[in-house]
Formats: sequence, C-alpha cells, structure tokens
Amino acid sequence: MNLDDNTRTRLESEINRMNDASERYGSDILSAIVYHEKDIDLALFGSFLRKNDKVVRLDKNHHFVMFYFTSEQEAYEAAKHLLAQLDDHFENTTSCIAIDSDWKNDSTNMLINKLYQILQETKKHSVSRIEYEDILDEIF
Repeated sequence: MNLDDNTRTRLESEINRMNDASERYGSDILSAIVYHEKDIDLALFGSFLRKNDKVVRLDKNHHFVMFYFTSEQEAYEAAKHLLAQLDDHFENTTSCIAIDSDWKNDSTNMLINKLYQILQETKKHSVSRIEYEDILDEIF
C-alpha cells in the first residue's frame, strides 16, 4: 500500500504511541485496516468507533484502526459493531476488516503490508468479513 508522507508520518507516530501504551500498561492493543468501497469522511468514520479507539485515514477506502486496551474477543466484537454501523449508514455490505494481534515486532511497513494482505484474502476467500492474521497461514 502506497502512503503519502503525511499519512506515513502520522501512522508511525500512532504506532509508536500504541507500542508505548502496550509496554507501559501491559495492555493488549490490536490493529486493523477497514476497507469500504465508498469514500468515508474521517469524522463520520470516527463516530462509529469506541472512545478509546484511534483511527488514521490511509486513503479514501482504507482506515487504520487501533483497538486500545482490548482483547482479541473484544476487538472482534468492536469490529462487528463497526461493520454493522457502516452497513446501516451506507445500506450495503461492502466493508471488511483485517485484524492483527501480533504486531509488536513489526515495522510500520510490515504491519501495514500484513494487514493489507489479510484484507486481500478476506475479500477473496472468506465467508466472514472480519479476519485475523491466521488467514495468511492458509496461503503460505
């Protein structure tokens, strides 16, 4: 995924904050990329998230989400809620979400590329519209 310099800088800053919070508080933080076929304004997208979650707009169809202080199960529930909000607002089911729970040793590029691969596999093969990094095990 090609990101402009401003987006990359903002994303790297947020990922560093995510790393710091995870280490300082010993809490789980999961990262995700959300895809939707239509351009979604950042303010509107943010209104569908929980208060502790953070979002960075990557491009008109992709948003990077950080589920702070969240277990895998809670992230899955938050992702389901987000999909439901998007489905209701846009009256379609084109959104899908890739979640990575094993991001702590990844660089920003590695993390984004891995999430994008998960997203591509989710779009191609999955019955579910929410997938974790496990889906990559099936192709490698």
